Amino acid sequence: MNPVVSDLAAAGQLAEYALAGQHRLTRHWVDDEHRLRLLAGERADDLRLATDLDLARARAARFAPDHAAGAMLDRWVAAGDDLSVMLSMRYEGGNVDKPFVDGSIVSRGLQARDVAGLAEMAVETFGAFGPAYLRLWSAEPTGAFGDVGADKRFLAAPIRALRGGPAEGTSEAGSGSRWQPDRPPDLA
Repeated sequence: MNPVVSDLAAAGQLAEYALAGQHRLTRHWVDDEHRLRLLAGERADDLRLATDLDLARARAARFAPDHAAGAMLDRWVAAGDDLSVMLSMRYEGGNVDKPFVDGSIVSRGLQARDVAGLAEMAVETFGAFGPAYLRLWSAEPTGAFGDVGADKRFLAAPIRALRGGPAEGTSEAGSGSRWQPDRPPDLA
């Protein structure tokens, strides 16, 4: 069985991990104190997915009726001596035939050497659901993790910055990006 970290990190700590993993170009859009408050609210949702059995029952009924509700709870697991990750069972586009594991929060920046251990933890934790892949979030450029393929590349920026031309430190505006209308408007 995988080494589940016995104490879930608090929303504030998870927010700090998320902030540390954001791309450096995004850090000047909103001051860190404000961003941490926003991220803590989002991470509270992650904690709910890890602790709320009623929510887990609803997710199991929708996606995995043959599994116990507790199996759908997100897990904060140790993936090495200095790395923990929040793993979540997800379904691409809500399609029960497209299961994958999301590694949404890591306790430090990802490195190429981490990928195999994280994949092992994903299989150990949610392998019974038959996930096709592990999705990890990183600000590192495509190719930083060897032969790992890119799932999607998102550019989240204030609308005024996207309209203004190339972002600071890049050569093209919008290269490999897609505006996501369902993103929170507080970054605009």
